Amino acid sequence: MPSDTVFPQLPYELWAEIISFCTSKRDLANLCSANSMIGFIASKHLYSHVRSSCVVKLAKLYRSVSRNLNIAAQIIALDVNLEPDHSENQAMIIHFKLQGARMRLFFRTRDLLPNLKSLDIQCIRGGSSEVWHALTKNLGYVRARLSRLTLPYARDCSALPVFRSQPDLEELYLQHRYGEHHAEELVNLPSTLLLVYVA
Repeated sequence: MPSDTVFPQLPYELWAEIISFCTSKRDLANLCSANSMIGFIASKHLYSHVRSSCVVKLAKLYRSVSRNLNIAAQIIALDVNLEPDHSENQAMIIHFKLQGARMRLFFRTRDLLPNLKSLDIQCIRGGSSEVWHALTKNLGYVRARLSRLTLPYARDCSALPVFRSQPDLEELYLQHRYGEHHAEELVNLPSTLLLVYVA
């Protein structure tokens, strides 16, 4: 049956308004295969805010955006958890190697998202100083212009590379331990930047 007989011919704006009320990921995924216009609108809602809670989901996200740049362009906000899975904690040396691999996967995924505006990096417990330096240094090379960033607490983790490369940054959320709010990068912040401490 032709899709026009199933979906009435309504203006784009009206379909966009209708689909904006859809909150089910499954329903949005089904709408993506309806027709080109409805699929485009549904995919914007489906992929605008992506949450990656583990390395497996991050790997699936990387595979999806590397194969389909249209999906990559629709991701505006990314919440990523770089904390190791419980199954990875059996041996410390394996843990550190996996942490490095997780970081590389995150960097590659991030570089494929040209319209990313909000980046939320969940806290990583432990880890070598080399891994943390790699994280903060590479955050200075984010191609997209971020307006919101959440950084986890870590010793030797600096927000300075982000400040230098992100002039449009409006909100910065830092996970700092109590009494450690005097970090170097928190001095002389731009007056337009909203700084929030989170536990």
